[in-house]
Amino acid sequence: MRRKNPHMPVSMVLGGVAVPRRGQERFTVKLIPHSAGPVAEWNTNSRTIQACCVVLILVFLSLTVFAARYAQMVSYVHELRDLRLLTQLQDEQLRVLAESTTQLHTRLTELARLDTELRQMLRLEAPLPPVDKLLAANPSFTVAGAPASDAGSTYLPSTMAVETSLSAMAGYLSGSLDVLREEMEYRITSLDGLRVAAAEKLAYDAARPSIWPTQGRVTSRYGYRIAPFGGARQMHPAIDIGAPVGTPVVATGDGRVAFTGWRSDLGNTVMIDHGYGFETLYGHVSKPAVAVGDRVKKGQVIAYVGSTGRSTGPHLHYEVHVRGGHVNPALYLN
Repeated sequence: MRRKNPHMPVSMVLGGVAVPRRGQERFTVKLIPHSAGPVAEWNTNSRTIQACCVVLILVFLSLTVFAARYAQMVSYVHELRDLRLLTQLQDEQLRVLAESTTQLHTRLTELARLDTELRQMLRLEAPLPPVDKLLAANPSFTVAGAPASDAGSTYLPSTMAVETSLSAMAGYLSGSLDVLREEMEYRITSLDGLRVAAAEKLAYDAARPSIWPTQGRVTSRYGYRIAPFGGARQMHPAIDIGAPVGTPVVATGDGRVAFTGWRSDLGNTVMIDHGYGFETLYGHVSKPAVAVGDRVKKGQVIAYVGSTGRSTGPHLHYEVHVRGGHVNPALYLN
């Protein structure tokens, strides 16, 4: 087999017919319109068709990869938007919690002031210094790197800024709540002590003789006087209150009846132990209205005015004893 023409490199002779080499085959594409018109004709070879096919395949693959990447990016964008919205919501919740923490600290400060005033009123010693390490509240706290904006702002901080901000705020709130918890426990202990002290003060005030034992006029005061029997100068350790027989006599403070009975000079007598070193004595009564061991309240009827014993007329002999010694009852009469 020989080439008929050395200038024909793309074909070879086979059985007297020129055959194109592989890859150099010629193709003719004709486009014939249904209507009258020219026929479009395009000549090409197999290599060109192969190249076009390769290009089309590459374009298809590129579009496929691009579409997949685009879909993934769209998904990320939606997730990022949701995450930022959630972050904004959490940030707002943290702001509200921070404000609540600040308000709680303010109330605790007021409670501390009230605690101090109550202790001064009750004349109690101040407790240990109050816990006051709470970080100063910052109502203008904003997302790190983001300016304070209106509620309707659409500003979205960067992820790093949001994480930094939330971490700082969470740390702030954690420390603040720890201190508040410690101060709350301190205040509970302090108020419990105040409750005990107030109860003790109320009990003391109730037990302390402080009211008139009966209604009448003072006929003899506390101190030295001329004795009504014998005319000698003597110490009168009480006040005498003149009143009609049968006038009620009341306890001048809470206490326990320590004695009821007859005493040669005072006749029918009632004695009450009030505690805290206080005792009161009621003499010349017509009859007691209580028995030994009874608990009595301030203002409760314990006897009735009489003129028993060495008496010049109906009256009440009233004494106040403090830690075993008699004192002027006028100091304990309102």
